[in-house]
Formats: sequence, C-alpha cells, structure tokens
Amino acid sequence: MKNRRIYMLKVGEREAPSINHLYLEENAPPRLLTCMYFWCVVDETGPVVIDQGFSAQTLKDLNIPFRFEAEPTELLRRIGIDVQDVRTVILTHLHWDHYSGEEFFPRATYFVQQREMDFVVNPLIRYRALGRFYNPAALEKIVLLHRAGSSSSTETGIFFQASPRSGPAGIPREVRGWSWKPGKAVRSSAAM
Repeated sequence: MKNRRIYMLKVGEREAPSINHLYLEENAPPRLLTCMYFWCVVDETGPVVIDQGFSAQTLKDLNIPFRFEAEPTELLRRIGIDVQDVRTVILTHLHWDHYSGEEFFPRATYFVQQREMDFVVNPLIRYRALGRFYNPAALEKIVLLHRAGSSSSTETGIFFQASPRSGPAGIPREVRGWSWKPGKAVRSSAAM
C-alpha cells in the first residue's frame, strides 16, 4: 500500500452571510465564518493538488473582503513542496476560491469535470445570481480553451482534451493509481 500524506492548507477566511451557506434555520446567525482551503496529497509519485486556492491579487481584483493567510505557492513551500514538482491539479469546480486563473503550477495537468465546463459556457452565467461565485477573467481564459475544442491549445501552452473518466465531484477516475466510478472530464496540460 502506498504511503500518502494529506495536507489541508488554509488560504484564509472571511465572514459571509448565512444564506451563502444555505443555512436557512430560523435562529441562524446573520453571518458565519467561512474558511477557504485547498488540499495537497503527497506520495512517492509526487504531489497532487486538489483545487488550487487564489492569490491576494484575486481578492483585490474581485473586491472581496478577506483575512488572507498566504499565497498557495507559499503554503506549499511551508510543507516542502516545490511548485515545479506539482504535475496534477484536480479542480472540483471553478468558483473563484478553487480556481481564479493564476498559473501557480506551470508543469501541471489540470482536470475539470465536463459538467462544470458545460455550466460555465451557459449564457446565463453572465447573470449575478449564477456568476457571482466565479472570477470573470479566469472563466474567460478557461472558456476560450473549452470552446476551442478537444486537444486544443493557446499561445500560453495550455491544452484541453476530453477524458472519459471522472468520479465524484468530477475528480478523474484514474490519477496515479486512484480510482472512482466512470464519467466524463476535461483535461488541460500546461506546457513546460
């Protein structure tokens, strides 16, 4: 059996209205503390990052009040991970706190579930009720790649191609020995 270490890395926290958490109880507090994390799983094949967090610049660009702990790259450095060693990033979904468009991991292959891509290319995403949890600049980048089609690339060296395997929350079924139920995903590789 493989020896895996799992790290939960806190990017920061903020107070948010209870309704953001679908916390609809009568006596709910008006605001709740929301902590933002990403994950890093490390085994003998190297680190796998699940979601990737965001930068202080994203918070500034989106005008989000936030108590920021550190950049994701710094949090990984603190546990001994060099960003150049990250070869796999799994994005559970594309909300700004999971993917904000920064290219923290230049050598990584990114996995995104196909259903999430279908959702973000829907014209209704431009309405605040649906689009408020996304970073418009990050979506523009990823949507352009998605619309370009399977195995396409841009001058940035990011490639997308359809993959027939994904599991719960769009996590790919086969990533370095992990396995889940069949589904569909989109894969992106950043060139070295």
